[in-house]
Amino acid sequence: MLRVNYPGLESFPNHTRAKKLFNGFGSTLSFELADGAVAADRFMKRVKLPINAPSLGVVDIGHGLVRLSIGLESVEDLIEDFDQALAV
Repeated sequence: MLRVNYPGLESFPNHTRAKKLFNGFGSTLSFELADGAVAADRFMKRVKLPINAPSLGVVDIGHGLVRLSIGLESVEDLIEDFDQALAV
């Protein structure tokens, strides 16, 4: 994995600004996979919990970017599902 993009992470470049502006950080995040489109495609084919919505209106994204909006799923279930989907 190259990078996780989430304003709630202290390592996020604009975390301090987001903390001042937002009332919480929400449930949308993205991450970039090192092997680009091949890895993102493999992840999306193997993951079981999220519903695949290919663009969500964004047209200018990196080929290895996976964007998620998480809501009612159990954190433990998501971690288990993502671990198996990312396993090589």
